[in-house]
Amino acid sequence: MERLDAVPRLRLEPRSDAVAAGALEALREAGRRVPEDVGIVGFDDSSWALRCDPPLSTIHQPAGELGRAAAKAVLAQLRGERIETPIMLDCPVVWRESA
Repeated sequence: MERLDAVPRLRLEPRSDAVAAGALEALREAGRRVPEDVGIVGFDDSSWALRCDPPLSTIHQPAGELGRAAAKAVLAQLRGERIETPIMLDCPVVWRESA
């Protein structure tokens, strides 16, 4: 934990809300305060984000839109059509108290 003490303010960006929740707990056990010492932003905007204390800032993953875009691309390929890549989806940040 010496590395955490050497830096006055850190930001973590785990790849999922569940991992961010685990990081939040580990930081708390190490005596670090969120968001005062370390800001955390997860990814998914899952129910994990709301169950955390403090509530987790997160990047919203539009799962329904992602599934529709994937299905549309697969069906187009099956019809022999060319699909445009990359497919870009809006993934807004949902700011809560962890960052």
